[in-house]
Amino acid sequence: MKRILIIEDDPVTAAVYRQMFERRGYRAEAAVDGLAGLETLAILKPDGVLLDVMLPGIDGLEVLRRIRANPDWRDLPVVAFTNAFLGEMVQEAELAGATCTLTKFDHTPWQVVERVREAIEGPTRGRGEALDVLRGQPREGESSDGPIVLKAGPGKAEDDDRRFLDGVRTSCLRSAPASLDAMRDLVRAFIGNPQQPDVMQALYGEAHLLAGSAALADLPLLSRVTGALEGLTKILMERPDQIRITTLRGIGQALDALDLLLAEGGAPAGLDGITPRVLVVDDDEIALRSIQHALEKAKFDIVCEADPVVAQRILDREAFDLVFLDIEMPVIRGTDLCAHLRKQPAYARVPVIYITFMSDFEDPALAELEGGDDLLVKPFLYMELALKALALFVKKRLEPSMV
Repeated sequence: MKRILIIEDDPVTAAVYRQMFERRGYRAEAAVDGLAGLETLAILKPDGVLLDVMLPGIDGLEVLRRIRANPDWRDLPVVAFTNAFLGEMVQEAELAGATCTLTKFDHTPWQVVERVREAIEGPTRGRGEALDVLRGQPREGESSDGPIVLKAGPGKAEDDDRRFLDGVRTSCLRSAPASLDAMRDLVRAFIGNPQQPDVMQALYGEAHLLAGSAALADLPLLSRVTGALEGLTKILMERPDQIRITTLRGIGQALDALDLLLAEGGAPAGLDGITPRVLVVDDDEIALRSIQHALEKAKFDIVCEADPVVAQRILDREAFDLVFLDIEMPVIRGTDLCAHLRKQPAYARVPVIYITFMSDFEDPALAELEGGDDLLVKPFLYMELALKALALFVKKRLEPSMV
């Protein structure tokens, strides 16, 4: 029986993958952090590793480097998975020697399990070979003591998985409100005393667990928002000097949006599966590309325009779910462009986010006076922008139905 080591600090995620692997004939063990993972690795001598990159203490990247530094583990299949918003961690995992790297909200639990299986066993067998396995006939040159991936019969493991993951989804939806309340308390505690270093760490911990549960529950939009929240709080934990009024406001908006999603069962009809369209208008090409990069991580369909005159014509003939406007632009200011689009019924409730270098626009209330919904001050964290975009999109779509 082949062995798999799961290195994951979220006990729910670890338990889910452990059961899924065991149903497929593997022996699976779990370790809760990087140090425990390295110790278990030496004892278990697994045939493959599923490694969460975002671990407390020794993170997954360091675990991966230590694995590859050991001659006995140099060729060990290691599938790393992490937050899709932290693209640099994906790249670092690949450079550190991951066999493959997966992002959590882009892959279902079945896809993760299959990628680990492929890393250990090779590509899925053809129909004839699968029948040989069912009959207990190993392929030529293959030991008969390997995992019989299909021994429970085609589809049985998947059916068992679905029943189990339905329970995970129910548990996620039941426990998430308490997690959101805890995060609100932490934000209030930080506002009351910004010098508390452990508050942002605790906020990240709550977001990390919630993002993991949402990904396992196969709730794509909930997973996307919690993933962005997890990514932002990780950055703020490591770089507290980046925390601004608008940053905390964005976290609050995200928590409100998550409340609305949970009230709809985590998967609102008409929202899951759609790709929101976003128009970004900024005469600064560097800022334009930075915003595009951030929104691509959040899975938006993006149209970028540097000329506000052209942007006005685009707004007159096309529909968008979200609009970003630079305030200071030649010919037409962002506030004037916002006033123009607000005259159109189709744009009455579409979120408008201002982007500015202007320090006197730091107060978000000023953005609302100018017809917008919020603002970002340059230079901004791309993760903050992605979270704010997702939160305002969800809020504007769901708030009317909650009245």
